[in-house]
Amino acid sequence: MSDRRIAIVLVAVFVTIGVALGAGCSFESPPDSIPPPNADPQAGCAIDCHGDDSSNAPPKSMSGAVETTSIAVGAHRAHLNVAPTWHRQIECADCHVVPATVGASGHIDGDGQAEVTFGMTAGDGAAWTGTSCTTACHGSAAIGGAQPTPAWTLVDGTQATCGSCHGRPPPAPHPTDNRCALCHPTMEVGSMTFRDPTSHINGVIDWTEPGSTNCTMCHGSDTSSAPPKDLSGNLDHTARGVGAHAAHLQTSTWHRPVQCASCHAVPGTVDSPGHRDGDGKAEVKFDTLNPGAAYAFANTTCSTLYCHGNGRGSNGTASWVAAGPLICTSCHHTDGETMSGKHKEHIKDRGIKCVACHATVIDANQKIINANLHINGLHEIKLPDGTFNATTKVCSKIGGCHNNPRSWLGD
Repeated sequence: MSDRRIAIVLVAVFVTIGVALGAGCSFESPPDSIPPPNADPQAGCAIDCHGDDSSNAPPKSMSGAVETTSIAVGAHRAHLNVAPTWHRQIECADCHVVPATVGASGHIDGDGQAEVTFGMTAGDGAAWTGTSCTTACHGSAAIGGAQPTPAWTLVDGTQATCGSCHGRPPPAPHPTDNRCALCHPTMEVGSMTFRDPTSHINGVIDWTEPGSTNCTMCHGSDTSSAPPKDLSGNLDHTARGVGAHAAHLQTSTWHRPVQCASCHAVPGTVDSPGHRDGDGKAEVKFDTLNPGAAYAFANTTCSTLYCHGNGRGSNGTASWVAAGPLICTSCHHTDGETMSGKHKEHIKDRGIKCVACHATVIDANQKIINANLHINGLHEIKLPDGTFNATTKVCSKIGGCHNNPRSWLGD
């Protein structure tokens, strides 16, 4: 095999499988080392070998398979979620020894399989059978799990429901009360949603005496620990303590679920540092989706936001107490003005709708059809035919549109 033919590490998550590595893949300049888990796919792993412009994980597989029914694809993407709402962020190293370099031992060893080496979270005795996994992260029948050994290629959501891994509630000696938040402070009161997804399936059982961390004793309601009401008893959105909490946390048809941890360091207990520190302010700490964002208490405004930006970076500003709801043009112009590349030329000048390039997110009526893919940190590009290279910004083989490759940024 020539020096210019290499194979890049298979990115796998949570529950992993053997994948046919087959032949290598070609680069003009092979990378010196593998990027860290969940890093930018354009840094190496996804180039030609597996994954795509948005993720290092299959699809595609080494053999080019894209269907989840293929053992080489399976539930990779179901595990590798940019903004998980019910479990901690999964890393490649949870199921693989990630090679430091392309030529690291075990990476391209000729056996046609990806080595599965579970991390600590998977628990003692974790095993991959070739079609399913037995791991602590998927629970067990002993604690009431309905589907503790999920089939790798069944990716329809039925194996990831609450109750798949443990009972609702688990059997005795667990209490029969199914109000999880009474003892588990990371859960929302009155629901099965997580205030802090990073604390779920992390190898630690977060438990306290009932009532000792009942958030709604001070703020929130029977259905949510987030205001309204705030600490002063305010219910209206014009109050700083209330603001747009409900608008962010309630189920939405147009944006991904927002968790408490997206904007706050969620305390594990009532007395956690910074929770009740006497300054009368809630500490605002944005997650990685908004790395440069800031909140100004003086004018109740969030700035340098990705989630309220125009899609070209962290450039959005939003009032915390303004009345809603928001519309499409609140963040970006639907006629393409101020948007990246040739949006204006396509949308305003030629009358092309968003669905032409973002078919997995929006329909022909300009209605969001998958809220989880909107404002999730990625440019979800899905063409009816043809491809878009996120590195070179070139569209290719688009029938009925362009016969030859076209640059999105220029002529």
